[in-house]
Amino acid sequence: MNIKILFEDKNVLVIDKPAGIMVHSDGKSKEKTIADWVLSNYPSIKNVGEPFIMEREGGEKERYYVQELSIV
Repeated sequence: MNIKILFEDKNVLVIDKPAGIMVHSDGKSKEKTIADWVLSNYPSIKNVGEPFIMEREGGEKERYYVQELSIV
């Protein structure tokens, strides 16, 4: 999965979420998700917090994805 990191520091990760990739599994698909990518690249955040999505300006199907990396 080719994910572009827009911003990262010790507390937060912001990526450019490509259209067509699910954030979380729906339990039916076996395709990799953004959550899978985040946990494989940042395994220490497993219990840190819930991610949230910010829509890209223009209302396209691609979105910014924001994930806490530490409890602040």
